[in-house]
Amino acid sequence: MVANMLILLALLAGAQAGVQESSLTIIHSFDGDNGGGGPIATPMYAPDGFIYGTTAGGGNYKSGTVWQLGSNNMVSVIAHLNNTYGSFPFGGVIYDYDGSLYGTGQFGGAFDKGALFKIDASNTISVVHSFSGMPDGQQPTMLVRGGDGYMYGSCGNGGTFNDGFVFRFRPGKPLEKIYAGTNQNDWHFPTALVFSDGSMRENHVIGGTTLYGCTDDVGAIWIMSLSSPHSVKTVCVSKEHLAYPLDIIVGNNTQHELLGASEYDLFSIDRTHGFVPKSIKHYDNPHVTPYGITMGTDGYIYGTTAPFNTSTPTNSCGTLFRVSPTGSDYEVLHSFKGQSEEDGCYPKSAPIELTPGVFLGTTYEGGEYNAGTIYTYVVERLS
Repeated sequence: MVANMLILLALLAGAQAGVQESSLTIIHSFDGDNGGGGPIATPMYAPDGFIYGTTAGGGNYKSGTVWQLGSNNMVSVIAHLNNTYGSFPFGGVIYDYDGSLYGTGQFGGAFDKGALFKIDASNTISVVHSFSGMPDGQQPTMLVRGGDGYMYGSCGNGGTFNDGFVFRFRPGKPLEKIYAGTNQNDWHFPTALVFSDGSMRENHVIGGTTLYGCTDDVGAIWIMSLSSPHSVKTVCVSKEHLAYPLDIIVGNNTQHELLGASEYDLFSIDRTHGFVPKSIKHYDNPHVTPYGITMGTDGYIYGTTAPFNTSTPTNSCGTLFRVSPTGSDYEVLHSFKGQSEEDGCYPKSAPIELTPGVFLGTTYEGGEYNAGTIYTYVVERLS
């Protein structure tokens, strides 16, 4: 199956043949109907050579889809989500070693509080866990694969105090709750997770962000040791500093081991000098929010911006950017123009790097049907 990705990369290179400058290409427009619409989660490049992702809407049941991008740049819907298996996914899917995919729907399941689902290698979908609310979880947000054999996830609500929790599971084993938030004194509604298997100086550490909670109720950044008992270190952000953190990643630069995005800032955490986040790039425009970031093989951070509240009319459809881990050399690579210009609009997920200099991402709106797009971006001409 790896050959499929090689063919895909060859197609991408061919599409950009002769291009001397960086360029963005829309390779798929979601139709908002049976083909899905409104992709909001970061896609995944899987070991089987395909790219997988989710849409928050559309599909046969108007509750979201799981899609697959193949070697011919064609997108196939491999699962139509509904109230049984989970609906309206906030996060993407992760790949298991047996060829199965796991994902979550914010709603649906046996109790309509969200579900963890599995899609096997034959594209048969089943429910792994139906969330039931307090003291169980509610409104699951995303999953990550751990280097310890577990898969980890978070719920925005539910748990002991109805402020969300972090869980883990293994195929065939019951879901295990490992930490519950406590709102004002801690956090509420975890939105992003990152797992470390040694790259953050400690083995088996999970970190993340929460959208709400703590003193100002504008979120927190946290790291948890997975050794028993689970010790948690939390930094509350404030209205004046890094409010509403949305994403977090492990950086390549040892001086900036964690990098993240909040409503109006890109930030770094140098854990060699304590767990203290600092802004490396502040956005003064109230309609510009960095949503998703990824670390490029060239040492730059690549990411997207879009209005924090897309229901409020603005003149901006968002951007694709890159910046150094210190915040210098900030560059807008592409300004999205929306449906009228046959372009995407509102990129709300991080781009992924398929091969050095070739990125793939999604936009929530825009494209032929104004229901979102998949795009590729080539930083420089491929030889």
